[in-house]
Amino acid sequence: MKKIDQTQQVLLNKGLPADLIVKWQKLQENLSSLDSAAVAYSGGVDSTFLAYAAYVAMDDKMCAVLIQSEVEADAQLEKADLWAREAGFKYVRVFREVLKIPQFASNPTNRCYFCKTSMLHLVKKYARENGYSYVLEGQNMDDQQDYRPGQKAVTEQGALSPLKDAGLTKADIRALAHALDLPVWDQPSSPCLASRFPYGHNITREGLERVMKGEAYLREWGFREMRVRIHEDIARIEVSSEQIGKLLELSQDITRYFKTLGFLYVTLDLQGYRQGSLNEGLKA
Repeated sequence: MKKIDQTQQVLLNKGLPADLIVKWQKLQENLSSLDSAAVAYSGGVDSTFLAYAAYVAMDDKMCAVLIQSEVEADAQLEKADLWAREAGFKYVRVFREVLKIPQFASNPTNRCYFCKTSMLHLVKKYARENGYSYVLEGQNMDDQQDYRPGQKAVTEQGALSPLKDAGLTKADIRALAHALDLPVWDQPSSPCLASRFPYGHNITREGLERVMKGEAYLREWGFREMRVRIHEDIARIEVSSEQIGKLLELSQDITRYFKTLGFLYVTLDLQGYRQGSLNEGLKA
């Protein structure tokens, strides 16, 4: 039995809602119509699910391409390696120095456009040099509701967005990934470390290092959904509302460590963790 049929049977046996099965079938039909593809891969929920779906549809005619740069946390890169090995799909890393892109490092409100353009250009270059016909990226339906300047880059670079085209939402992707036993199904969202800097504030290696170490430290204490937003010498910590009390209990230890990273002030955001909090100024 082909891998695509085996996977379909697994999903049917899990008793998933009919509309979710239909979306999976549409995704597989779209992917199967492509002779080969390189998938822009980060190790996050969406790109891992897309890479696996492409692997089911194309087998060795696909390859996941991770563009490694200064703005990816070490922990995320390690997870990306692990997920690719466990899922079984082909995977390569290509390095770029994104801080050498002035329009990115200066951190304008359309920063993600320049990053996404650079990333997709490199994936496209890899695809061209290695005989892959298409470039795929992991936007889903929910991404259409938020401020996403990178969407313009997707159009300009000619990349395909199979998850969006199949009508899949983030919740759909997590449900399907869970049914397929992909370990990323319940992983928190993990945008690059540049998203911790307020627009207009330069993104620096030193700042990225401080954020990465700060978040790694909080993760060791068991904070799962959190962010360290960097406002020059101020660290603004976001944790889930349920864990605010725990953070306050650990405030002395956390403050002491963050000061070793070079922060003068360590603050708690009383609104708690939320995605894209630095976009709130734009909406206002």
